[in-house]
Formats: sequence, C-alpha cells, structure tokens
Amino acid sequence: RFPALKTQLDLGTLGLTEDGDVAIREPGDATPDLNKLVRAENRDRAVLYTGMAVAVGHGNDTLHQWLPYVDASFGAEWQKQAPAGWWLRNEQNEWRRK
Repeated sequence: RFPALKTQLDLGTLGLTEDGDVAIREPGDATPDLNKLVRAENRDRAVLYTGMAVAVGHGNDTLHQWLPYVDASFGAEWQKQAPAGWWLRNEQNEWRRK
C-alpha cells in the first residue's frame, strides 16, 4: 500500500494530519479508490496507535484518555519525518507544504 500512498503524498493529493492520520486535502480529489486507500491506512494506523498505548501500560480504563496523546505523538513524528514537499495539517485544520 505504501507505494500508492507515497505517490499521492508526493503529488499533494494526500497529506499528513496532526493526529497521525492520512487525509485527502481537497474534497474534490476524492475518488472511491482513494477513499478506500485512506480508510485502510488510517484503520491500520489506529490499530498501531492502540497497540502502542496498550504496550506501555495504558490498555485498560486509561486507554481512551491516552489515545489522543498517542495520536498526537505519532502525528508529530510522522510530520517531522515527512520529506520536503509533503503537505501537513495543523490543529486549526490548516494545510502547509513542508
């Protein structure tokens, strides 16, 4: 899946969000295949983030309290590691090119 994601990220059709997801930047660019790609990637990322929260001891009653922190931590790291030219979204839902 990553080659397809990378192509769309390189083109600027997709961007990385502040909470660790991939998003379609412009609603008019959405196609059924692109929506499916984004849903699958974000579903897997959610599993990863939940797994990491559980792995560090926050899997029971505290899981839902920790997930926003985990999401934001992964989001910040994805954005930090993104190559120049990729689009990043901030907390105010504003897109900027790295």
